[in-house]
Amino acid sequence: MINRELPVRKKQQTEAEVRDQMSKVESLMAKWDEDARRRWHSEFERRAPDGHQEFLISLGIPADEVERIQRWSRGEMDQY
Repeated sequence: MINRELPVRKKQQTEAEVRDQMSKVESLMAKWDEDARRRWHSEFERRAPDGHQEFLISLGIPADEVERIQRWSRGEMDQY
């Protein structure tokens, strides 16, 4: 089950900072092929599954798609 509540952070980021970071990540990932995206997601999922989930949710991705991305990242699905 997906936890939709983000934990309280010691240092709160402003919405503008979060949007800026997300924009940079999305721009970078748009240049990657599927293998590069899978490696990135797989490493994120391996190191910090909750952080990976929070990141995907922060992008506005629906819960069912977040779950698919996480399963794909763990190698449980061949295709996303």
